[in-house]
Amino acid sequence: MGPFLLLLSVPLLPQNPTAPAPATPVDAAAQPAKAPVETLVPDALESGMVLIARGSPTGHGWRLGDGGVRAAGAQSGATAGAQYGATVGDLPGERGECMTPGGVRVQCRNEGVKLTFASGRELLWAPDGFLHLRDGGVAGPFAGGVELRLQDGSCVRINRGSSRRQSLQAVDVATAAGRAVRLWWQTGPLFEETRSAWNGERLFCLGDGGAVYRALAMGPLVTLERMLAPHDAVSLPAHRLALDVDALVASLQILLESRARIADPSAVADVRLLLSNVDAVWPADGAPPPRTSTSPLRFLLRAGYDVRFDLDGAELHMAMARHEQPPFVEWKLGYGAAVRCLEGAGAPKGNLVTAADCAPELQPRLDRLELPRAEHVLHALTGEPQHQHRGR
Repeated sequence: MGPFLLLLSVPLLPQNPTAPAPATPVDAAAQPAKAPVETLVPDALESGMVLIARGSPTGHGWRLGDGGVRAAGAQSGATAGAQYGATVGDLPGERGECMTPGGVRVQCRNEGVKLTFASGRELLWAPDGFLHLRDGGVAGPFAGGVELRLQDGSCVRINRGSSRRQSLQAVDVATAAGRAVRLWWQTGPLFEETRSAWNGERLFCLGDGGAVYRALAMGPLVTLERMLAPHDAVSLPAHRLALDVDALVASLQILLESRARIADPSAVADVRLLLSNVDAVWPADGAPPPRTSTSPLRFLLRAGYDVRFDLDGAELHMAMARHEQPPFVEWKLGYGAAVRCLEGAGAPKGNLVTAADCAPELQPRLDRLELPRAEHVLHALTGEPQHQHRGR
């Protein structure tokens, strides 16, 4: 906490951060906009899972707030940052700081890296590797640094050095278009265009900007774990699942193209019915699917289908069935995902087919042993202890 308290003593932090916007219900009858504003799931509707609308960018559709950025069509970060004398792509700034397209101000000092969101929320990365909020919330440490992904499509990449005297090695800010600016290198501030890539810890800034989540995806399933949130953000869940409708549809299309002639005819017919009624089976508007069982973890879709997760044994499966009937299709989830049809009694039929990934950059990385972190979210929702399994 030392660096954070030190930073509070200098005029970097405004004195009255804006409180997070309260959760508001979604009108189930409303048609989704081309660029919908992210809306929190009301507490009364929280079931542990949401559906990601087709065509949603990564991070949108999780229904965990707008990330504290300006909505499309509002005053842009470029307009708000007109006082800066230099610009790289959509990033106006000066030595040691810049403004993102969504109005997030990034400032680098020896004391740390501070993000001030358009909502007024502030987030500080300190040289000790921890993330801090003004209300005392803390998460970490992130020993090698962290990439903070913002809901305007940009990201802040903080590289922590191994030297105690130079804990802040580099800070890059990159836009969704791939342009990047370097704000810090070793001992001092910069503002120059750079090439930037990242293979370390990735976190998303959600809520009003101060809610930080780890997101990992197994095939069409995204697991979300809260790492940090303001004390007053009581509506933000510790864990959530999100099903990507685009990835589900792509997986089923691949399955039919490769296995329709040899799979069980009734299962094939059920898969075809799903694909002909995508919007009815996986509606992304309105209330999230209710949870009908915790062990096994099961959710009821609006059109009368069950989605079930099997966490027993050394494999993780997600299956679909007509309500309270044996499943007819299942996904095997892990380091990579695969899908197959099932016979009428729910027994396997045919070989597994590689399934479509919803977000390749969110898939668990074997070199970082991230799969247990994704599995932890499912175990947390069931309330059961997690057993470690290898080789998936």
